[in-house]
Amino acid sequence: MVLINFWATWCIPCRAEIPDLEHEARVQDPGKVVILGIDWKEGGPTAQAFLTDIGARYPVLLDSDGKVYDAYGVQGLPQTFIVDRRGRMLSSRTGIASRDQIEKELADALAH
Repeated sequence: MVLINFWATWCIPCRAEIPDLEHEARVQDPGKVVILGIDWKEGGPTAQAFLTDIGARYPVLLDSDGKVYDAYGVQGLPQTFIVDRRGRMLSSRTGIASRDQIEKELADALAH
C-alpha cells in the first residue's frame, strides 16, 4: 500500500504535516506501507533544502509541471491518497491530519 501526499514548501499546513508523515515512514513496515511525497510545482533544490532542514527522509518526487497533480484530481494542498497494491484508491483526504488520524487511515487501509 502507498500513502501519497501532495505538498509544497510554501503550504503551511503541509509543513506542519510532514514530520508526522516522516514518523509514519519510520514506524510502518516497509513491506506493507510506503510513504511517498509529491512536491507540487517547485524545483528540486527548493524541496530538497526544506526536506533536509526538517529531517524528512521518505521518498519525494517532483511534479514541477503539475501533471501528476492534475491526473490525481488534487483539490488542494496538502492532499493525501492511500492506494492499495492493485492500484485501487482506498481513501483521499484534503487538508492536514494529525499523527493519530494518519495512523488510523493507515490501519483502516491495511485492514481492507
